[in-house]
Amino acid sequence: MTDPIVVFLTLLIVGQICLSVPLLLARAKKHTSYLYLALFLFGCGVLAMNNIVLQSLPQWYHIYTVVAFPTLFLLCPSLWFYIKGITAQQTFIWQRKHALHYALVAPAVLVSGMMLFL
Repeated sequence: MTDPIVVFLTLLIVGQICLSVPLLLARAKKHTSYLYLALFLFGCGVLAMNNIVLQSLPQWYHIYTVVAFPTLFLLCPSLWFYIKGITAQQTFIWQRKHALHYALVAPAVLVSGMMLFL
């Protein structure tokens, strides 16, 4: 069984992320970098639920794994673009060439689909 303090802190983190992500998405219309921070926090929230899902809902753990695996590939590019957006001298504008940073998400989704059918 997972330590109750770990469960409490995990749920606290996930609750904070659930409050923060909608606010960041609302602000993303003015400043694009908030979208990347919202993606990063969403990914962190999904990954933080590992112990909770494993202990509380073991029958759903394989579905959680399928969802969490591609999330790993969202973290680095999202954090990169957030930092690039807040440190840029001029307003950061998304360009098509930036999508290359998210290229590994597509194979990860493919692998997750294969894991789902195993």
